[in-house]
Amino acid sequence: MPRVLVVQPRVEIRNLTAMLLQSRGYETATAAGLEAANDAAGPLDLICLDISTPGVDPQRPAFSFRAHASRLANIPILSTDLDGASGGSDADGAYVPHHSASLSFLAEVTEALRRRALPTPPAAAVQTWRVDKADIRALLDACREFGFTGAVTLRERGIYKTLSYRRGEICDAESSEESDWLGKRLLAAGKISELALNEAERAASMSGRHVGDELVARGGIADVERVAAKAQQRAAIAASVLEWDFAEISFGESTPPSPPAPAAAVEWRRRFRFTARMHFALAALYYLALGFMLAHLPLTNYLGLEFSLAAAIAAALLGGPFAANIYYWRIATPDAQTRR
Repeated sequence: MPRVLVVQPRVEIRNLTAMLLQSRGYETATAAGLEAANDAAGPLDLICLDISTPGVDPQRPAFSFRAHASRLANIPILSTDLDGASGGSDADGAYVPHHSASLSFLAEVTEALRRRALPTPPAAAVQTWRVDKADIRALLDACREFGFTGAVTLRERGIYKTLSYRRGEICDAESSEESDWLGKRLLAAGKISELALNEAERAASMSGRHVGDELVARGGIADVERVAAKAQQRAAIAASVLEWDFAEISFGESTPPSPPAPAAAVEWRRRFRFTARMHFALAALYYLALGFMLAHLPLTNYLGLEFSLAAAIAAALLGGPFAANIYYWRIATPDAQTRR
């Protein structure tokens, strides 16, 4: 299993970097400066060196590091430049989080190891870390400053909240608490009706999209209202976790919000619902007629058994789409909390 040394003078960034690496199966060692790095015990496969470390030349971080830590001269170095202040790098790789061409940190680690033909660890089981109230704020601040891209899930007493980051900015947020759901927030603010929310939730469970996107597609709210509501939701969820006394933290890949469905798909779903309701109405009439005929045998004998069987078959055929509609809406695609 690859072992990575993290050299970072700031403790909150150092801890975040180590946790990200451990979440992907890497073994880690940490150091706050060059002397502690030179004294690091055990074999190493990669060094993550921040250019703000005292004694490191931002223009030539690898050269200056190896001049102080000659024992580690043959270990590949991935420099991290959180402020984008370096004019260049002589390291084996560079992580510049707020640069448009930069990969995510873990992708840069993988690439640095690949250049040296070193193996990357297999997929690791999800790891969690317990942090207290003060460390929650420090961790989220570190995610922003580190330019983190991915998802941070925080859990406390059966409640979970997930913050998805893109280059250090929260781009999406999810919560298991009903009061945090976008639809519930819009309903509480009087922006939509309960009927509109129920219809949007059923459609979202079928399409896999967010409830907010379904509300826009159905004309329940304008897209600008959805964007504003999503921003308020993200801020509210992020602020709520800062009030927790403790949290269990885990990291994962972020899932970008689903794009709005094309108008043709929305129209198809509307026609499907209308057709299913019509089938239900016709099937109900046929079932009533069939029941009446079977209950009055003289009438059944008068009309003929063949007509009764034909009515039963027609009722079954017309009732089939209705049953399929109920299956897909109520059983096969239950509402998903993570799309709220």
